[in-house]
Amino acid sequence: MLSGKCVREAARGLRAKRTLPPSVEVSRGAAQHLHNLVRAHGDADGVRISITNDWKSSSGFSYLLSFVSAGHEAPAAGDERIALDSGTTVYIDRKALWAGEGGLLGAVIDVDDNMNIEVKSTKEADAERRR
Repeated sequence: MLSGKCVREAARGLRAKRTLPPSVEVSRGAAQHLHNLVRAHGDADGVRISITNDWKSSSGFSYLLSFVSAGHEAPAAGDERIALDSGTTVYIDRKALWAGEGGLLGAVIDVDDNMNIEVKSTKEADAERRR
């Protein structure tokens, strides 16, 4: 016979896990730009955004964009996976999400008029949408 505790634990395991929204928002323009970059690269399956120390920048960090493919530069186990409508997958390095004020958590990835990738805070992106 199973105890009440065993039954509760078994029932907890049967519940479907809740899907969380992505930690980073990717704008439509950025999604299309990233998709085009991946297609132009040829053997890439997606892109990975990571972070490195850069004491010359205002935040002390710089973001790195690298291509991910089955053959090389596989995503890390802790990377967040964001599947875009364009079919491209973006992997976010866990450290890049939580890097203090330079972190991506809650940020919006966008492109500027020159097709440069920009990282904006949610507040900046909302202000631009209202204009």
